[in-house]
Amino acid sequence: MKFKAFTLAEILITLGIIGVVAAMTIPTLITNYQKKQTVTKLEKVYSILNQAIKLSEEEFDSIESWDRDLTAIEFFNKYLRPHMNVSAVTKLGEYKNTPKYKRLNGTIENTYTLFYNNANLVTLNDGCLLFLDSDSYKISNLNRNPMTLVIGIDINGFSHPNVIGKDFFLYNIIVDYNGKFNPPKIVPYGAYNTSDMPFGEFKRENTKKGSYACTKAGRGQFCAALIMMDNWQISSDYPW
Repeated sequence: MKFKAFTLAEILITLGIIGVVAAMTIPTLITNYQKKQTVTKLEKVYSILNQAIKLSEEEFDSIESWDRDLTAIEFFNKYLRPHMNVSAVTKLGEYKNTPKYKRLNGTIENTYTLFYNNANLVTLNDGCLLFLDSDSYKISNLNRNPMTLVIGIDINGFSHPNVIGKDFFLYNIIVDYNGKFNPPKIVPYGAYNTSDMPFGEFKRENTKKGSYACTKAGRGQFCAALIMMDNWQISSDYPW
């Protein structure tokens, strides 16, 4: 009885085909995994902040009655920190070799105040970083309606990629509604007139407009809003 076996050439061809298929599919699988991890981590921090506000309201009454004549870090230390697992609060400039944060197109973002050396940096126990404005900014002095506290979130600390819209996202805590509307207390940056360049009405298409847009040409500040509008998913048209 004769047994048929694969020739060396056939084996090499098969291995080559497997290699090509792997080269085509593995990067996609890795990217999809990274996207899911990003959304999971971002939603976790969002939930932590919401819970901290809720618990603080039980102690200090509604957020609208909280002291608005505070700096960002004073506000955080008084109302949020007691209800969060914080390992350190420092200035960004105290760290050596801090990374340069980039926009989605690879351009270094060097104009945003949260990346200045005097910005406040909060490290959570899980390694997540919260960026707050420097001590020169009081909530009551910011020319916004409503009054808000800006929070930058780096979901994986200083690890790569350090890109706005990939591992760094922006939110606002609304401190004063001015009696005009009643949105959630923490909202993605740009919603409800909460930034210098708001995307206006809370609609998906508006997150892709203007210089802060969540696009390759934009600066990525509106990316948190886009993810939330897509039910905590990174959709196929997201500029990853």
